[in-house]
Amino acid sequence: MSSRLDRVDDWKACAARCLYSITRMADEKRMSRQHLRRHFLQSVGESPKEWIESERLEAAIRLLTAGKSVKEVALELGFSNSSHFGRFFLRKTGCSPRQFQEMFPQGYKCSAGVIVSTSVHQTPRSG
Repeated sequence: MSSRLDRVDDWKACAARCLYSITRMADEKRMSRQHLRRHFLQSVGESPKEWIESERLEAAIRLLTAGKSVKEVALELGFSNSSHFGRFFLRKTGCSPRQFQEMFPQGYKCSAGVIVSTSVHQTPRSG
């Protein structure tokens, strides 16, 4: 028997719309948090909290490398304030958002959790 949750085509968009809140996601899909948890554990293999934290971190990396300020990123991702975001980011990456921006300035992007340079470097020709 197929669950209506199996037909949700874009959990990432749902998470972003709901500001990465499990309660808001459950409300949007008209189900209990426990039902959402069971679905995630069965279909994704991790809890909604683990999945949301991964998605939120990837979105944060994408926004920080796009040049957004720490405060803008915190607000866009639904953190109560930039300090809360900073603690989350430090716990997940081992560096603060500002330190991260210094290491990976604009010109880098996050693709599937991997940070890559978007600038094209030409190799000098010899001769």
